[in-house]
Amino acid sequence: MNHMKKTVEKRLTAIQKYLLDNEKATVKDLSVLLQVTPEMIRKDLTFLEEKGFLFRTHGGAVLRNSNIDIPISIRSKEKIELKKQLCSKAIDLIHDEDCLFIDPSSTLLHLGNLIRLRKNLTVVTNCFDFLNTARDANQTIFFLGGRYSATGNRTEGQFQLSMVEKFRFDIAFFGSDGVLHMDGPGTQSNDAIFLNETVLASSKQNVLVLDSSKFSLSSRYKYADYSDFDVLITDHIPPDLQDVIDIPKIIELDHPNRR
Repeated sequence: MNHMKKTVEKRLTAIQKYLLDNEKATVKDLSVLLQVTPEMIRKDLTFLEEKGFLFRTHGGAVLRNSNIDIPISIRSKEKIELKKQLCSKAIDLIHDEDCLFIDPSSTLLHLGNLIRLRKNLTVVTNCFDFLNTARDANQTIFFLGGRYSATGNRTEGQFQLSMVEKFRFDIAFFGSDGVLHMDGPGTQSNDAIFLNETVLASSKQNVLVLDSSKFSLSSRYKYADYSDFDVLITDHIPPDLQDVIDIPKIIELDHPNRR
């Protein structure tokens, strides 16, 4: 029994080292490398995903804390209840008749169900998943055209910029892939930088919504400073960042009276 446990631990360590070196792996490659069945590798990857080390992908896995654009189909399945709680705070900031922008963030998908609680909204997004969630909300929805990104199930590129420049937003909601070692939210997509900058400049109120795990995840690009936002909605801010995040209003689930 002890020998079997050591064998499993050795295999898990080898998988972790491979992902740390390569950032992604396929079941086939790991199976050949470790000389075990693909089914065994799948069980190992599931275990490591539950431990928070990696994201499962079709046919393999990617390192969680890497500069890889994790598919939204994967991200949307994580922390579902927490994301719903964050969105329940976000809807309180939206008023009847508002024109709003929704970033293609998995955290914001649940707003698609909640916007039915308001009347006569104009909603702008480039996220197909949000569009599918909000299509029965009886609101006016504009979808930004552009080049299709299969990973994010969103549009990208110059065409969406040309369209979004026509709007003036009452409120805009943004997520982040990670903020580690940055003085503002980050993204893995360079296209998102230009879209977000355009929206931030044309919105009366800008809201950053992220769960606390993003404070320990890195991104390739920073798309804004914390000072560009009017409101932060999160579940918890690490103590060492509480004086760094210079956002006027913070809605923190763990500390409802923070500021």
